[in-house]
Amino acid sequence: MNKPIIALITVFAAAGISVGVFLGVKNSKEKDDKKQAEIIADYNLLRFDSESINKIEFDCDEGRYAAELKEGVWSLTEGGEFPLDQTYFQLLCTYTSDLTADNSFDNSEPAKYGLDTPETVTLHSDSDSYKIYVGDISPTNDYYYITVEGKEKIYTVSSINGSVLKAEKMMLKSKDFVPYGNRGIENITVTRDGKQTYSVSYDKDGDTWYMSDKFDMLTFDVTSVSTMVSNIIRLSASIENMLDDELTDLSKYGFDKPTAEAVITGTDGTKCSFVFNEKYDPKGEYVLAMEMNSRQVMKFSKSELYFINCTPIDFLLLYMPITDITKVREFEFSFEGGETEKYTMDVNADKASCIGKELDLSDGSMNITFRNFFNSFNTLKITAVDTSIAPPLENPILEVSYTLADGTTKTHHLTDAGDGNYYAFIDGKYCGALTDKTKVKGLNSIEDFHKQLLEAAGV
Repeated sequence: MNKPIIALITVFAAAGISVGVFLGVKNSKEKDDKKQAEIIADYNLLRFDSESINKIEFDCDEGRYAAELKEGVWSLTEGGEFPLDQTYFQLLCTYTSDLTADNSFDNSEPAKYGLDTPETVTLHSDSDSYKIYVGDISPTNDYYYITVEGKEKIYTVSSINGSVLKAEKMMLKSKDFVPYGNRGIENITVTRDGKQTYSVSYDKDGDTWYMSDKFDMLTFDVTSVSTMVSNIIRLSASIENMLDDELTDLSKYGFDKPTAEAVITGTDGTKCSFVFNEKYDPKGEYVLAMEMNSRQVMKFSKSELYFINCTPIDFLLLYMPITDITKVREFEFSFEGGETEKYTMDVNADKASCIGKELDLSDGSMNITFRNFFNSFNTLKITAVDTSIAPPLENPILEVSYTLADGTTKTHHLTDAGDGNYYAFIDGKYCGALTDKTKVKGLNSIEDFHKQLLEAAGV
């Protein structure tokens, strides 16, 4: 046989071997791909629209619970009476709607995986139902063993995600501190040692917060209350900090001798009454709270429950003007029993007089000196609040009588309250606030700015 023919036969033979190898590899890959596709399909345990679920049943170690979705809210229909954790139910529907396993086992030994007597979660829509059987957690706590109705194998899902399937009452129950939403609280009253610390109320018509009439001469800081209320309605305990449920022995957590109590009233007329124990944690980092109706015990950080340590002064502006400087036309000033000094003023026109001496307020330095003096007594610096007393207006250390542009008058007095404090009077009536000696004497005080003005005026 000549060489060209031999070479041609060799080429065809080599090509045949290559085609065979290629076809073999291709067939093997197709088998592997098919097997992989079958595994993926097998691991896709459930597929449905999470928003289609309107009923869920739980058969767990504690008993049986059932909940239904009505008008966007999940409510318990079987297993007791308690508000549900809406976030948990949303999470459960979302997670199970795309339930995917990580691994699978033969179902010949269900008891080995806790699936001989499993807990079950059954989700219902209008047209379908999906049942999940939940077994034990793995020895390493990495995953749960489960199976679903219609499947023959045992599957694993990660313990982080799978824990949502391990239902129990505390998992289902709402962990919110109060059941009220935005603008849902009407009153907050806190008590210590049997005495009311403070009470704040919401005016629905005016959409604002206020305290009782005892504080009507002071300036209420609505922002501070709004911030506190926003914090309260957002308070939610973690499941680890949901302690005893329906507690009967109050002494177990020291609630027989609570350190504080609170009643929070909703705009719907319902009330949540709480007792607190701030001494439970030796380090002082946590506070225990119990709602008296449900007897649910919860643990929060001290900062989360800061509202139980508030006092009326926390809801007031600590620097309160007695009058509007732009509306004052004259005032009489007497300090520490000295002679009464008369001043005229019109800051809008840059005019003022000090004991008969004209002052040019267009001069920047004089303007600052005069305003510092006026603001030193016209701005009440509140350092304490006490509305339980009614001190007499006697021997004032400061007397100021204002005449305003509209002809009306206003008065302001400070009297000695002892311990370096002074009672503040407005229009002859004690306003409920005290100020301390730094307001009256020392650097940047009434005394200091009074001297500076007299020197600048040459009086």
